[in-house]
Amino acid sequence: MKICINKLFEHLNKLNTRKKHLLLLTLILGITAATYAQGNCLEFDGTNDIVIVQNYPKPTNKITVEAWAYAESLANYGSVAMNWNTGTRGQFTMGLGGGGNKKMHVSVTESDDDNIQLEDPQNFPIGVWVHLALVADGSLIHFYKNGIEIGTPLSYDGTLKTSLAPFGIGAKPNGDATDGIDSWWHGKIDDVRIWNVARTADEIRENMCKELIGTETGLVAYYKLNEKNGTNANDETVNNNDGTLHNMAGDEWAPSTAFNTWTGTTDTDWHTTTNWSSGFVPEATDNVGIVDISNQPATGADASCKILSIGTGATLTVSPSTILTVSGNIFVSGTFDVKGTVNQP
Repeated sequence: MKICINKLFEHLNKLNTRKKHLLLLTLILGITAATYAQGNCLEFDGTNDIVIVQNYPKPTNKITVEAWAYAESLANYGSVAMNWNTGTRGQFTMGLGGGGNKKMHVSVTESDDDNIQLEDPQNFPIGVWVHLALVADGSLIHFYKNGIEIGTPLSYDGTLKTSLAPFGIGAKPNGDATDGIDSWWHGKIDDVRIWNVARTADEIRENMCKELIGTETGLVAYYKLNEKNGTNANDETVNNNDGTLHNMAGDEWAPSTAFNTWTGTTDTDWHTTTNWSSGFVPEATDNVGIVDISNQPATGADASCKILSIGTGATLTVSPSTILTVSGNIFVSGTFDVKGTVNQP
């Protein structure tokens, strides 16, 4: 949202005090809604679709990689995001196993080319959005699924391989990064983030159900995948390492239901559609993020969601005589004011 500041203040000076306050409030709410608006994702056909990023600033000892993934089917080595190609190990992987292995794996490669891998013990679900996070913190590698750590962290030597330039979303790039080669993802991918810092469990949980701005400390590559058409995937950071869609017509952009963020654009009522980034009131399968803005939500009537993340400074009130049913995990960094009932089946 671009605002001409001089023209804005010139206009404000012509208004009475009450109208000035109303206009400023409207602008603030509009900017808040734009910040947390969550739109599209990319659909991958599982055959030859890939987004290739030619390069990104390589972390040397710590890294966090995050993405939302939705599978239509589970292909061998189906890749969510990888700095890797055939015969050449890269810095990180996030994808399915091969040989019929339907489990999600994450890994990092040390500077001496040793690769350390963590595996989810459960098969990756079909038809469900899942948040994935790989964290290498300088001594240990962690794997988070929907904000919960999976398995036991593994040690590494604190170094990361940096020699392979490109990374792919939806598959591995080939040797000269002009196409994909295998490991095709069949499904949807949204909100891919690469950091040069080790994000904590709390930071992952608090921020996974909302879009970022792109200027956050340590964020070196960020793909909201919100474009509506075309074959360019914008990098929202100042590094501007945009991705290019290959073997894709540019019409694979689709509305995303990975998460639904509270914007409070209209009022404090949970059941007002315009208060939500996706334009609809959350249902039992929706992952919800509550953020710190002026209008803080109250249920008012029975409500439901899957994952519930309440951010720092935010407050969610479960009103008296109402029931909030949460089928997933509840993460609270702010305030959870329960005056009614919370059910977790």
